[in-house]
Amino acid sequence: MRTVLQVTFCILSVLSVVAAMVLGVWKGFLYALYGILAAALFGLSMLLAKYAGVDKKEEKTDFLNTPEENERIIEKLPEEKEDSSPDEK
Repeated sequence: MRTVLQVTFCILSVLSVVAAMVLGVWKGFLYALYGILAAALFGLSMLLAKYAGVDKKEEKTDFLNTPEENERIIEKLPEEKEDSSPDEK
């Protein structure tokens, strides 16, 4: 879905630039500013669609890491909660 939004906003941005050029030649510079503003808004929307909701990847231990790196990653991970089962009598 994110890719569809990116492509849609990119196409709308390009069409806005084309419209700005046509309006600039036909009506004047002031009308071209409307197309340029629309292109900027669609471009920002494209970037927003690209970077919205992107989370940093969680680090995991890996055999390619050095042992020190794996130790650092293990220390950062939240400790797993142990199952608390009732004591047997």
